[in-house]
Amino acid sequence: MVVRPRPLWYLKNKRIQNVEDMDILSVTFNNNVKYNDYVSTRIQKAKRSMFSISNIGMSYPGLNTKSKVHLY
Repeated sequence: MVVRPRPLWYLKNKRIQNVEDMDILSVTFNNNVKYNDYVSTRIQKAKRSMFSISNIGMSYPGLNTKSKVHLY
């Protein structure tokens, strides 16, 4: 595997820092054009949301089994 040096970027004679990944409007962009980090973050947020509403009907006996299966 050949490791290439990172290019140097300048804007008005000021050097711009190179980063591995960046969040813009909750979308994670990285230098190898993969969306794994973004997808993982979205899944984690969805799980947190589901568990945060567990005390308002998602737990037994508040919701029937068919509804729980549909939501999961």
